[in-house]
Amino acid sequence: MVYHVGMRIEVLCFAAARDAVGTARLEIEVRDGGRLATVTWGDMPGNADGIEPTPEQADALFRLDARLENPASWLPASAWQDQEMRPFIASRYDACYETSENVGLDAVLATFPQPAEDLLRTHDRTERRLGQDGSFGTLNVWCSVITTDEARTLAAIFDEDAGIYSHENVFGQDYVVGRRSPNVPDVRLSMEPMLPHEPSP
Repeated sequence: MVYHVGMRIEVLCFAAARDAVGTARLEIEVRDGGRLATVTWGDMPGNADGIEPTPEQADALFRLDARLENPASWLPASAWQDQEMRPFIASRYDACYETSENVGLDAVLATFPQPAEDLLRTHDRTERRLGQDGSFGTLNVWCSVITTDEARTLAAIFDEDAGIYSHENVFGQDYVVGRRSPNVPDVRLSMEPMLPHEPSP
């Protein structure tokens, strides 16, 4: 959700997500002029550098999130630059696919339906590892920036494949490709909308 409070401060708030095993994540970004501050908390795989909040800090974060979910309940009418609520339609998506370490990119892409593999191979990508603290195991993750039309194309391809499990959450769409090769475990692909201020990798 994107809110404009007055003319100076832009608040970008992502609602908390919780999956079947209780993993939760919440992120708030505040931009004041040219300065952007980000706070992320919850169960974050591979986040060994996280700072443990005090009870007072944790309570303040959850109270702030609750207020941002319904700003009209506490902001005066004069605070709104434009009072009409409009859905945000992203022009770009962050498409990331991940699997266990020591599995190469070609092997991962080969598990996707051929049209999806062909589409993703046309894009530059970043590569990183998650979970190097050992608590969640280590994952290889590749990410590419794709257009909204390309995200819709990928979604249609994966939705038509009965062997691919899909799951929608507040951050975007997840797909899990079951083991299709003895050398490649399950592969997860996620597509999340990118906000206008987010730079391309």
